[in-house]
Amino acid sequence: MTGAAAGGTPTGTGSCTVADASVGWGLKKSFRSYLTGPIAMGRWDLDQVGFSGSEGGDDGQFRFTADPSAVKLSGGDADIPLKGSVHLTGHFGALDITYSNMVVKVRGTTAQFIADYRSNTVSSYTAGAQVTGAKTGTQVPIAQFELTSPISAAGGSVKVSGPGYITEDGNQSLGGNYGEGNNQADPIDITLDTAGAGCATGAGSQGLGGITSAGAASSGGSAASAGVAAAGTPDLSVTPRVSGITSAGSTGSAGTSDTTCQASDGDRNVVETRMGWGIKDSFRSYIKGSIAKGDWTTGGGAVYSDGNFVFSGSEGTLKVSAGSVTSGTLKFGGSVTFTGHEGVLHTVVSDPEIRLNGGTGTLVANVSSNDTSGNPHDYGRISLADLSLSGVSLEGGILDGSASASLSADGSTALAGYYSAGEALDPVSFRAAVSDSCDTTSAASLGDKPADESDGDADKDDKAAKERKQGKVTVNGAEATDGENSDTGLVAFLKDPRSMVPSVIAVIAAAVAGAMAVRLRRTNRRIDEIAAATGTGVVSGGGEPGEDD
Repeated sequence: MTGAAAGGTPTGTGSCTVADASVGWGLKKSFRSYLTGPIAMGRWDLDQVGFSGSEGGDDGQFRFTADPSAVKLSGGDADIPLKGSVHLTGHFGALDITYSNMVVKVRGTTAQFIADYRSNTVSSYTAGAQVTGAKTGTQVPIAQFELTSPISAAGGSVKVSGPGYITEDGNQSLGGNYGEGNNQADPIDITLDTAGAGCATGAGSQGLGGITSAGAASSGGSAASAGVAAAGTPDLSVTPRVSGITSAGSTGSAGTSDTTCQASDGDRNVVETRMGWGIKDSFRSYIKGSIAKGDWTTGGGAVYSDGNFVFSGSEGTLKVSAGSVTSGTLKFGGSVTFTGHEGVLHTVVSDPEIRLNGGTGTLVANVSSNDTSGNPHDYGRISLADLSLSGVSLEGGILDGSASASLSADGSTALAGYYSAGEALDPVSFRAAVSDSCDTTSAASLGDKPADESDGDADKDDKAAKERKQGKVTVNGAEATDGENSDTGLVAFLKDPRSMVPSVIAVIAAAVAGAMAVRLRRTNRRIDEIAAATGTGVVSGGGEPGEDD
């Protein structure tokens, strides 16, 4: 269904009118932060649209207004056509998105932000990028929201709001980078100033049509091209005994854990551990994708297998009552390092640990990372994620468990604010060989560890990196042919901003030299005038002293 027709008299009942209508929506906080940050170095240009709050903060919102005469009301339903357009640009114009002909439609407690869009398609947003065309959409839902209450006002101001998600159409408009696990949209706020008792819910005489069914974006566009496997549950039944791996000392807010074993308290010693965790599928896709052009490396015995980083260890304690685990600590060794954006992005997660307490838990790790400006920060040992256990069993001396995970407040800070606290992370699975008591010798082995799947991609990644460095840029279909130096200054700058530095320095030097020459000529002319007036016989002579007559 298309947007409501402009003009006319507000509908609903004869006694219901709309005096004012506005909408506040920030699109997606992480996108705003990325767009205006030091990587994309982008901006937005707004036509009849305002903005309030911080560019990359929770309070940031685009402020839309509507022509009251174009708003249609029918009971708890509304069509609210919005004025103007939003133009988003970044990466020196390679990123270029426009939303226009925007309308918010409300049906009960469901709302959609609908728009026409045009979005550049590019091979990447870094040096070597090619603008390959554009994707477009006409009156498609960009985001969908679940309002906390329906529109209901017997005259006066009504405000409704609610959280939402980016739809698949919205995901395509944003370059296809916001799939499952990272499709959360900023909440929407809708304000209507109405007059007349006929505005009450269910009082409308003219029903409005339905809205397009729109599911949440389910896959990031860069994942397939990057060859990143979807997050799964790794086979943790095979990994060799690893001895001598201990977690690093605590310097962060999580503190140290006590793994002292007291047999009298029902403690059981853990002699081998294994944990599988992909951290966040969409983050891995982003790292390997065409924007970050990054990679990850594992160390200290950690490996990458079936979409998960597998960490191994040999330390921990469980408290067991009536054959069930009530609490405990499992420690793991190893590290994973993520890099991207030519080193600006650099994040290290090492020596993780799971702390169990009933049906919940905490995932603790050492974390260091760069901020969005590339400045390094060591956050020490922090609570990285909150766990909700979905199954834990202890049979034959082998502990098996799994849990859903959500990012903690400390974790959000340590990951440079790319994701908000509470955002869903990849699920965690864990396994441990447990002794019969506090003895450290009577326990089964967990077997052979899986092969590191990331090792086989090294040659391919190196080749791809070389090809990117040698890549050309196509802007509006104009591409320099091999062997020709036909790049304009703009194209050369898009290829590599550093290529313009020598030229800029030369231009500045020439300008300074020219200015000094002009100033010197004026000084010499003034000296000649004084000499002629006083009869001293002194002439400028290019700055050299003259001879007496």
